[in-house]
Amino acid sequence: MIIVDQKKLRTISSEISFEKSREILDLLQKEIPETAVGLAAIQIGIPVRVFITKFKKNIIEWVNPKIEESSNDKIETEEGCLSIPKKTVFVKRSKQITVLNQASITERKRFVLFDAEAIVFQHEFDHLNGILIIDKTVGRNDLCPCGSKVKFKKCCGN
Repeated sequence: MIIVDQKKLRTISSEISFEKSREILDLLQKEIPETAVGLAAIQIGIPVRVFITKFKKNIIEWVNPKIEESSNDKIETEEGCLSIPKKTVFVKRSKQITVLNQASITERKRFVLFDAEAIVFQHEFDHLNGILIIDKTVGRNDLCPCGSKVKFKKCCGN
């Protein structure tokens, strides 16, 4: 079940041992909707640094990923999120990123991602840090989009 509670989604995810990640990755693959391109563990209520991305039916598993480098060249795209249904926002993200992924107990692999793959990775990576797409567009003094009628900085943005 996909979590929509913004307060829960703002939990900063913890690293996980590679051995324990398998069960969560299998669960993510079962839970990801057919039309989705990514799903983070926090979106199903598990606050660990694991997510999957999907391009042309190829699923990439990300365990304790790290962004090493982000290009200054930005691209603005319209994004949606499974945890914020029926809402899309325009977000600027780096067009190219270099990332490290835990590939085994002892090995990390480096990937260079471009365009759509880079955008989806950054979206899912934001989830690991408790960041939602609305944070990329909502001003700190605007009313919080969660509906609380409180300023964003005193509600979900603190």
